[in-house]
Amino acid sequence: MFRRGGALPEKKWLFALSPLLIGFFYAPLAWGATTPETVAVLDVLCVASFLIWVCKLVVERRGPSFSRWCWIPLVFVSILGAIHWANPKSVFYEIFWVLNPIESSIHWLPGSVDRVSTQEVIIHLYALFAGFVVLLDACSHLRTRWLLFKAVAISGFVIALIGITQKAVGADAMLWVEPDPLKYGNKLFFAAFRYHANAASFLNLCWPAALIVFLRERESGRKGVVPSLWATVLLITIIGVFVNTSKAGPVLAGLGLILALMRFWRSIFVGSKVVIALTSILLVGFLLIFVLPALPSLEQRWAQSSRESSLNGRLEAYEVCLRMIADKGITTAGTGPGTFRLVFPFYENEDSNNRFFWYHAHQDFLQTIIEWGIFGALGWFLFLGGGIVRGFSSVRLSLEKDRMEFSASCALIAMIVVMAHATFDFPFQIPSIQILIAFYMAVLWASGTKKARKKPANAGLES
Repeated sequence: MFRRGGALPEKKWLFALSPLLIGFFYAPLAWGATTPETVAVLDVLCVASFLIWVCKLVVERRGPSFSRWCWIPLVFVSILGAIHWANPKSVFYEIFWVLNPIESSIHWLPGSVDRVSTQEVIIHLYALFAGFVVLLDACSHLRTRWLLFKAVAISGFVIALIGITQKAVGADAMLWVEPDPLKYGNKLFFAAFRYHANAASFLNLCWPAALIVFLRERESGRKGVVPSLWATVLLITIIGVFVNTSKAGPVLAGLGLILALMRFWRSIFVGSKVVIALTSILLVGFLLIFVLPALPSLEQRWAQSSRESSLNGRLEAYEVCLRMIADKGITTAGTGPGTFRLVFPFYENEDSNNRFFWYHAHQDFLQTIIEWGIFGALGWFLFLGGGIVRGFSSVRLSLEKDRMEFSASCALIAMIVVMAHATFDFPFQIPSIQILIAFYMAVLWASGTKKARKKPANAGLES
């Protein structure tokens, strides 16, 4: 399934990318890489890939191939994060839940309210940056980019298949965990993800990759079992999103599918009427078997949403976040990466009916402003926005030249969906999702580079 036209990336690239490829599969299967131990493993894989990649550059006597514009916001947030860590304004004591001020801190510089919490995030962030550098160079090369797309697609297929099986047999606990009615009786897990919304967001990042791999295999003129296998990967992954009981997952998947249909209408429905009819029958059959049985639970979840404390709690949390942002100290410098959970209780209303522990704001953009301050958040938004603008530019140029284009379009669809999810949840805080976001941002920032535009000799397809 990884071969196309008999071509794989050269062995040195396979060696350099192998830790990241392992990470693509390890992270979602290790509880989304949400425990300190699993985050550490993912960080080691990213750094290992970076070190091997550096050795590869030395052996080849070449420099990396990527746009240097993305380094402006990344270097800025890296320095800002280091300043937050090096200049803490207080120390957090969890037993008493107090922030004890540090008088020796430099008051005019940004500083974290707790160095320990910020240190964990910064270490992980630097490891992700190391992995992103490798992905950025890899995505400017045709074969390596498509190897990564296929790995993302298969990782989503694995998670979807496990989740569908769990729902079919009525599993009482997520993967690798013994059943515990007190903790998992609400059935909000999916595959190895503790929180089904995170699993839905992960799958919504995977099925676009499966879609374009399938379309590219078919556009290349290949016939037989390979395109059918990728069509199966695509359908199972999409079904996994709809079987998932997350309220937002299916809605956002629908948004992504609409965007995909608008962009790839001609490619999706190419072929004879018989092929289209058989494909439609197969799709309807899958929907009847897998999706319809999950609709009652999904409908019940939506019907209960107006009465559940989660919805009311979110609205109150957003109000608190806006008051936190209005605080000049937070607006200017931020509380420090990874410190939202420490600061939020100090701003929460005492008479609130929904007072409970909030680890994340369930709104990633507000949380970014709170933790990083206005200037830090601007750096992150420039990084995301710059990649998206570059991707749109690449797609526009391809359309003007009547040239087939897949990579940037896939990345744009995936990023639009995950950013929409981030407006009312926290996908950007989950390491297994972060590594996929790093990949798609690498695709966008690498789009339009000389090597990314180069066509293979045996196919008139864009990368």
